Amino acid sequence: MADTLSVFCGYSDDKKTDFYVKIDDDLIMSPSELDDIIRHMAATPCQYAGGMYTRDGFYWATGQIYIFTRAVFDETLRASTVKMWTPLSFAKNAYNPFRTKLVIGCMIVLSVVSLSGVYYLFRGHTRVLPIVRQLGDIKPTIPVKDNITTTIYMYRGDFSSPYHDIFALHMKALKICDKDTKTGGCDVKLKSNYKYGNLSVKTVDTLKMFCQYSEDKKTDFYVKVDDDLIMSASKLDEIIRQMAATPCQVAGSIADYSPFYWPGGQIYIYTRAALEIACKRLPTFQISQYNAEDVTFGGIINSSDPDTVCNLDAPPNHWHINYKDKRVKIHYYEQHND
Repeated sequence: MADTLSVFCGYSDDKKTDFYVKIDDDLIMSPSELDDIIRHMAATPCQYAGGMYTRDGFYWATGQIYIFTRAVFDETLRASTVKMWTPLSFAKNAYNPFRTKLVIGCMIVLSVVSLSGVYYLFRGHTRVLPIVRQLGDIKPTIPVKDNITTTIYMYRGDFSSPYHDIFALHMKALKICDKDTKTGGCDVKLKSNYKYGNLSVKTVDTLKMFCQYSEDKKTDFYVKVDDDLIMSASKLDEIIRQMAATPCQVAGSIADYSPFYWPGGQIYIYTRAALEIACKRLPTFQISQYNAEDVTFGGIINSSDPDTVCNLDAPPNHWHINYKDKRVKIHYYEQHND
Protein backbone atom coordinates (compact mmCIF):
# COMPACT_ATOMS: atom_id res chain seq x y z
CA MET A 1 0.00 0.00 0.00
CA ALA A 2 2.80 2.41 0.86
CA ASP A 3 4.39 1.77 -2.53
CA THR A 4 1.07 2.39 -4.29
CA LEU A 5 0.60 5.72 -2.49
CA SER A 6 4.17 6.64 -3.40
CA VAL A 7 3.28 6.06 -7.05
CA PHE A 8 0.22 8.31 -6.78
CA CYS A 9 2.21 10.98 -4.95
CA GLY A 10 4.74 10.93 -7.77
CA TYR A 11 2.11 11.73 -10.40
CA SER A 12 2.25 15.12 -12.08
CA ASP A 13 -0.52 17.55 -11.10
CA ASP A 14 -2.38 17.03 -14.38
CA LYS A 15 -2.43 13.27 -13.81
CA LYS A 16 -3.76 13.39 -10.25
CA THR A 17 -7.52 12.98 -9.83
CA ASP A 18 -10.02 14.41 -7.36
CA PHE A 19 -10.82 11.03 -5.77
CA TYR A 20 -9.17 7.64 -5.38
CA VAL A 21 -11.20 4.48 -4.75
CA LYS A 22 -9.59 1.29 -3.46
CA ILE A 23 -11.77 -1.79 -4.03
CA ASP A 24 -11.40 -5.50 -3.35
CA ASP A 25 -11.39 -7.76 -6.39
CA ASP A 26 -14.60 -9.47 -5.23
CA LEU A 27 -16.60 -6.26 -4.82
CA ILE A 28 -19.57 -5.85 -7.15
CA MET A 29 -20.99 -2.34 -7.30
CA SER A 30 -22.84 -0.39 -9.92
CA PRO A 31 -20.70 2.43 -11.41
CA SER A 32 -23.73 4.71 -11.17
CA GLU A 33 -23.90 4.02 -7.43
CA LEU A 34 -20.23 4.87 -7.04
CA ASP A 35 -20.74 8.07 -9.02
CA ASP A 36 -23.53 9.06 -6.61
CA ILE A 37 -21.25 8.41 -3.64
CA ILE A 38 -18.40 10.46 -5.09
CA ARG A 39 -20.67 13.43 -5.82
CA HIS A 40 -22.16 13.25 -2.34
CA MET A 41 -18.76 13.00 -0.70
CA ALA A 42 -17.48 15.93 -2.78
CA ALA A 43 -20.11 18.15 -1.13
CA THR A 44 -18.82 17.36 2.39
CA PRO A 45 -15.57 17.91 4.33
CA CYS A 46 -15.00 14.15 4.29
CA GLN A 47 -11.61 13.27 2.82
CA TYR A 48 -11.38 9.62 3.79
CA ALA A 49 -14.35 7.22 3.78
CA GLY A 50 -14.62 3.54 4.59
CA GLY A 51 -15.35 1.18 7.46
CA MET A 52 -13.58 3.48 9.91
CA TYR A 53 -11.67 2.35 13.00
CA THR A 54 -9.53 4.27 15.44
CA ARG A 55 -6.36 2.89 16.97
CA ASP A 56 -3.06 4.33 18.18
CA GLY A 57 -4.39 7.85 17.79
CA PHE A 58 -5.47 7.77 14.14
CA TYR A 59 -8.36 6.63 11.98
CA TRP A 60 -8.06 3.90 9.37
CA ALA A 61 -10.45 2.31 6.88
CA THR A 62 -11.35 -1.31 6.41
CA GLY A 63 -13.90 -3.10 4.29
CA GLN A 64 -14.27 -3.91 0.62
CA ILE A 65 -14.03 -0.28 -0.48
CA TYR A 66 -12.58 2.94 0.78
CA ILE A 67 -12.31 6.35 -0.83
CA PHE A 68 -9.91 9.21 -0.29
CA THR A 69 -9.50 12.64 -1.85
CA ARG A 70 -6.59 14.33 -3.54
CA ALA A 71 -6.16 16.40 -0.40
CA VAL A 72 -5.02 13.24 1.41
CA PHE A 73 -1.71 13.54 -0.40
CA ASP A 74 -1.16 16.93 1.20
CA GLU A 75 -2.23 15.97 4.70
CA THR A 76 -0.62 13.83 7.37
CA LEU A 77 -1.98 10.28 7.55
CA ARG A 78 -2.08 10.57 11.35
CA ALA A 79 -5.00 12.99 11.49
CA SER A 80 -6.29 14.08 14.88
CA THR A 81 -9.69 15.49 13.89
CA VAL A 82 -12.90 13.75 12.90
CA LYS A 83 -13.52 16.51 10.34
CA MET A 84 -10.96 14.97 8.04
CA TRP A 85 -11.63 11.29 8.63
CA THR A 86 -15.38 10.66 8.42
CA PRO A 87 -16.57 7.26 9.68
CA LEU A 88 -18.85 4.88 7.80
CA SER A 89 -21.55 2.74 9.29
CA PHE A 90 -22.04 -0.63 7.60
CA ALA A 91 -25.19 -2.73 7.53
CA LYS A 92 -24.51 -6.29 8.60
CA ASN A 93 -23.33 -8.46 5.69
CA ALA A 94 -24.05 -5.64 3.24
CA TYR A 95 -21.05 -6.45 1.11
CA ASN A 96 -21.64 -10.02 0.26
CA PRO A 97 -20.45 -10.67 -3.33
CA PHE A 98 -23.66 -9.82 -5.15
CA ARG A 99 -25.67 -7.47 -2.94
CA THR A 100 -24.52 -3.92 -2.39
CA LYS A 101 -25.68 -0.40 -2.00
CA LEU A 102 -23.78 2.59 -0.69
CA VAL A 103 -25.42 5.78 0.55
CA ILE A 104 -23.42 8.75 1.83
CA GLY A 105 -24.53 11.51 4.17
CA CYS A 106 -22.03 12.73 6.74
CA MET A 107 -21.66 8.97 7.16
CA ILE A 108 -21.88 6.26 4.48
CA VAL A 109 -24.46 3.60 5.22
CA LEU A 110 -24.50 0.29 3.40
CA SER A 111 -27.74 -1.51 2.78
CA VAL A 112 -28.56 -4.54 0.70
CA VAL A 113 -29.74 -4.36 -2.85
CA SER A 114 -30.67 -7.64 -4.48
CA LEU A 115 -30.03 -8.48 -8.09
CA SER A 116 -32.41 -11.25 -8.68
CA GLY A 117 -34.54 -13.25 -11.04
CA VAL A 118 -36.42 -16.37 -11.89
CA TYR A 119 -36.87 -17.58 -15.43
CA TYR A 120 -39.23 -20.21 -16.68
CA LEU A 121 -40.16 -21.16 -20.24
CA PHE A 122 -41.56 -24.30 -21.80
CA ARG A 123 -42.63 -24.70 -25.39
CA GLY A 124 -43.52 -28.06 -26.84
CA HIS A 125 -42.59 -28.36 -30.52
CA THR A 126 -42.09 -30.62 -33.50
CA ARG A 127 -39.13 -29.94 -35.76
CA VAL A 128 -40.10 -28.85 -39.26
CA LEU A 129 -36.71 -27.51 -40.42
CA PRO A 130 -33.25 -29.11 -40.67
CA ILE A 131 -31.13 -29.29 -37.51
CA VAL A 132 -28.97 -26.21 -36.97
CA ARG A 133 -25.28 -26.60 -36.17
CA GLN A 134 -23.57 -25.24 -33.09
CA LEU A 135 -21.37 -22.23 -33.81
CA GLY A 136 -18.37 -24.11 -32.40
CA ASP A 137 -18.92 -26.95 -34.91
CA ILE A 138 -18.78 -24.70 -37.98
CA LYS A 139 -15.42 -24.65 -39.72
CA PRO A 140 -14.01 -21.11 -40.12
CA THR A 141 -13.92 -20.22 -43.82
CA ILE A 142 -13.98 -16.41 -43.89
CA PRO A 143 -11.00 -14.15 -43.09
CA VAL A 144 -11.75 -12.02 -39.99
CA LYS A 145 -10.81 -8.34 -40.00
CA ASP A 146 -9.22 -6.76 -36.95
CA ASN A 147 -11.67 -3.94 -36.30
CA ILE A 148 -15.04 -5.66 -35.98
CA THR A 149 -17.75 -3.22 -34.89
CA THR A 150 -20.66 -4.26 -32.70
CA THR A 151 -23.90 -2.70 -31.45
CA ILE A 152 -25.12 -4.30 -28.21
CA TYR A 153 -28.63 -3.34 -27.13
CA MET A 154 -31.16 -4.25 -24.46
CA TYR A 155 -34.76 -3.31 -23.76
CA ARG A 156 -34.89 -1.40 -20.49
CA GLY A 157 -38.03 -0.42 -18.64
CA ASP A 158 -39.52 0.14 -15.22
CA PHE A 159 -39.21 -3.65 -14.65
CA SER A 160 -35.40 -3.46 -14.91
CA SER A 161 -33.02 -3.54 -11.97
CA PRO A 162 -31.66 -0.05 -11.26
CA TYR A 163 -28.22 -1.63 -10.99
CA HIS A 164 -28.06 -3.11 -14.48
CA ASP A 165 -24.68 -1.45 -15.05
CA ILE A 166 -23.01 -3.72 -12.50
CA PHE A 167 -22.32 -6.04 -15.40
CA ALA A 168 -19.68 -5.02 -17.94
CA LEU A 169 -21.75 -6.18 -20.90
CA HIS A 170 -24.71 -4.04 -19.82
CA MET A 171 -22.46 -1.00 -19.47
CA LYS A 172 -21.61 -1.36 -23.17
CA ALA A 173 -25.22 -1.90 -24.21
CA LEU A 174 -27.52 0.65 -25.80
CA LYS A 175 -30.49 0.92 -23.40
CA ILE A 176 -33.68 1.18 -25.46
CA CYS A 177 -36.69 2.38 -23.46
CA ASP A 178 -40.36 3.10 -23.97
CA LYS A 179 -41.57 6.64 -24.51
CA ASP A 180 -42.68 7.08 -20.89
CA THR A 181 -40.15 4.89 -19.07
CA LYS A 182 -39.54 6.45 -15.65
CA THR A 183 -36.41 4.47 -14.79
CA GLY A 184 -33.20 6.29 -15.60
CA GLY A 185 -30.34 4.99 -17.69
CA CYS A 186 -32.05 5.21 -21.10
CA ASP A 187 -29.89 5.87 -24.15
CA VAL A 188 -32.82 5.85 -26.58
CA LYS A 189 -36.54 6.40 -25.99
CA LEU A 190 -38.79 5.05 -28.72
CA LYS A 191 -41.93 6.88 -29.76
CA SER A 192 -44.39 4.43 -28.16
CA ASN A 193 -45.00 2.45 -24.96
CA TYR A 194 -44.98 -1.34 -24.98
CA LYS A 195 -45.97 -4.29 -22.81
CA TYR A 196 -44.47 -7.75 -22.66
CA GLY A 197 -47.29 -9.03 -24.87
CA ASN A 198 -46.46 -6.63 -27.70
CA LEU A 199 -42.66 -6.65 -27.73
CA SER A 200 -43.06 -7.61 -31.38
CA VAL A 201 -43.94 -3.96 -32.04
CA LYS A 202 -40.93 -2.81 -30.06
CA THR A 203 -38.70 -5.13 -32.08
CA VAL A 204 -39.99 -3.70 -35.35
CA ASP A 205 -39.56 -0.12 -34.12
CA THR A 206 -36.02 -0.89 -32.95
CA LEU A 207 -35.04 -2.47 -36.27
CA LYS A 208 -36.52 0.51 -38.13
CA MET A 209 -34.31 2.77 -36.01
CA PHE A 210 -31.21 0.77 -36.93
CA CYS A 211 -32.24 0.80 -40.60
CA GLN A 212 -32.36 4.60 -40.53
CA TYR A 213 -28.79 4.85 -39.26
CA SER A 214 -26.28 6.35 -41.66
CA GLU A 215 -23.87 3.89 -43.29
CA ASP A 216 -20.98 4.99 -41.09
CA LYS A 217 -23.07 4.41 -37.95
CA LYS A 218 -24.12 0.86 -38.85
CA THR A 219 -21.97 -1.89 -37.36
CA ASP A 220 -20.82 -5.36 -38.43
CA PHE A 221 -22.82 -7.13 -35.71
CA TYR A 222 -25.89 -6.47 -33.58
CA VAL A 223 -26.38 -8.20 -30.23
CA LYS A 224 -29.75 -8.25 -28.47
CA VAL A 225 -29.40 -9.14 -24.77
CA ASP A 226 -31.94 -9.56 -21.99
CA ASP A 227 -31.52 -7.26 -19.00
CA ASP A 228 -30.89 -10.32 -16.79
CA LEU A 229 -28.17 -11.78 -19.00
CA ILE A 230 -24.87 -12.49 -17.28
CA MET A 231 -21.92 -12.71 -19.65
CA SER A 232 -18.43 -11.24 -19.70
CA ALA A 233 -17.59 -8.75 -22.44
CA SER A 234 -14.53 -10.82 -23.38
CA LYS A 235 -16.72 -13.90 -23.91
CA LEU A 236 -18.97 -11.96 -26.24
CA ASP A 237 -15.96 -10.65 -28.18
CA GLU A 238 -14.78 -14.25 -28.59
CA ILE A 239 -18.20 -15.31 -29.93
CA ILE A 240 -18.34 -12.39 -32.36
CA ARG A 241 -14.91 -13.17 -33.83
CA GLN A 242 -15.83 -16.86 -34.09
CA MET A 243 -19.11 -16.00 -35.84
CA ALA A 244 -17.39 -13.55 -38.20
CA ALA A 245 -15.34 -16.44 -39.63
CA THR A 246 -18.49 -18.40 -40.64
CA PRO A 247 -21.48 -17.92 -42.99
CA CYS A 248 -23.78 -17.73 -39.91
CA GLN A 249 -25.86 -14.55 -40.03
CA VAL A 250 -28.16 -15.14 -37.05
CA ALA A 251 -27.05 -16.90 -33.84
CA GLY A 252 -28.92 -17.76 -30.67
CA SER A 253 -30.93 -20.62 -29.24
CA ILE A 254 -32.40 -21.37 -32.65
CA ALA A 255 -35.97 -22.69 -32.86
CA ASP A 256 -36.69 -25.02 -35.79
CA TYR A 257 -40.41 -25.75 -35.35
CA SER A 258 -41.90 -23.01 -37.54
CA PRO A 259 -41.62 -22.23 -41.26
CA PHE A 260 -38.56 -20.10 -40.46
CA TYR A 261 -35.73 -20.16 -37.93
CA TRP A 262 -35.92 -17.75 -35.03
CA PRO A 263 -33.40 -17.03 -32.25
CA GLY A 264 -34.94 -17.70 -28.85
CA GLY A 265 -32.96 -17.24 -25.68
CA GLN A 266 -31.44 -14.48 -23.60
CA ILE A 267 -29.10 -13.34 -26.34
CA TYR A 268 -29.14 -13.39 -30.10
CA ILE A 269 -26.65 -12.00 -32.57
CA TYR A 270 -27.10 -10.99 -36.17
CA THR A 271 -24.89 -9.53 -38.86
CA ARG A 272 -25.19 -6.32 -40.81
CA ALA A 273 -26.22 -8.43 -43.80
CA ALA A 274 -29.15 -9.79 -41.76
CA LEU A 275 -30.09 -6.25 -40.76
CA GLU A 276 -30.11 -5.22 -44.44
CA ILE A 277 -32.48 -8.12 -45.17
CA ALA A 278 -34.73 -6.91 -42.35
CA CYS A 279 -34.66 -3.34 -43.66
CA LYS A 280 -35.90 -4.51 -47.06
CA ARG A 281 -38.70 -6.62 -45.59
CA LEU A 282 -39.97 -4.34 -42.83
CA PRO A 283 -42.16 -2.14 -45.08
CA THR A 284 -44.35 -5.14 -46.02
CA PHE A 285 -44.02 -7.17 -42.82
CA GLN A 286 -47.34 -8.05 -41.15
CA ILE A 287 -46.68 -7.61 -37.43
CA SER A 288 -50.09 -8.86 -36.27
CA GLN A 289 -49.23 -12.51 -36.91
CA TYR A 290 -46.58 -12.62 -34.15
CA ASN A 291 -46.36 -11.57 -30.49
CA ALA A 292 -42.94 -12.60 -29.11
CA GLU A 293 -40.04 -10.34 -30.05
CA ASP A 294 -37.64 -13.17 -30.97
CA VAL A 295 -40.25 -14.90 -33.16
CA THR A 296 -40.97 -11.55 -34.78
CA PHE A 297 -37.30 -11.09 -35.60
CA GLY A 298 -37.18 -14.55 -37.19
CA GLY A 299 -40.31 -13.82 -39.18
CA ILE A 300 -38.79 -10.64 -40.58
CA ILE A 301 -35.56 -12.40 -41.64
CA ASN A 302 -37.66 -15.37 -42.84
CA SER A 303 -34.79 -17.81 -43.35
CA SER A 304 -35.18 -21.60 -43.68
CA ASP A 305 -31.55 -22.09 -44.72
CA PRO A 306 -29.65 -23.90 -41.91
CA ASP A 307 -26.33 -22.56 -43.21
CA THR A 308 -27.31 -18.96 -42.37
CA VAL A 309 -28.17 -19.61 -38.72
CA CYS A 310 -26.32 -21.26 -35.83
CA ASN A 311 -26.79 -22.17 -32.19
CA LEU A 312 -24.64 -20.52 -29.56
CA ASP A 313 -22.61 -22.80 -27.32
CA ALA A 314 -23.91 -21.59 -23.95
CA PRO A 315 -22.18 -23.02 -20.87
CA PRO A 316 -24.71 -24.32 -18.28
CA ASN A 317 -25.94 -21.60 -15.88
CA HIS A 318 -23.61 -19.06 -17.40
CA TRP A 319 -25.68 -16.76 -19.56
CA HIS A 320 -28.98 -16.33 -17.77
CA ILE A 321 -30.22 -15.87 -14.20
CA ASN A 322 -27.29 -17.67 -12.60
CA TYR A 323 -23.54 -17.37 -12.77
CA LYS A 324 -21.03 -19.20 -10.62
CA ASP A 325 -17.28 -19.65 -10.65
CA LYS A 326 -14.68 -20.36 -7.98
CA ARG A 327 -15.21 -16.95 -6.33
CA VAL A 328 -18.48 -15.46 -7.55
CA LYS A 329 -22.11 -16.53 -7.41
CA ILE A 330 -24.85 -14.29 -8.84
CA HIS A 331 -28.55 -15.06 -8.98
CA TYR A 332 -31.61 -13.09 -10.11
CA TYR A 333 -34.88 -13.63 -8.21
CA GLU A 334 -37.37 -12.01 -10.57
CA GLN A 335 -37.99 -12.64 -14.23
CA HIS A 336 -36.82 -9.72 -16.35
CA ASN A 337 -40.25 -9.04 -17.84
CA ASP A 338 -42.28 -9.13 -14.61
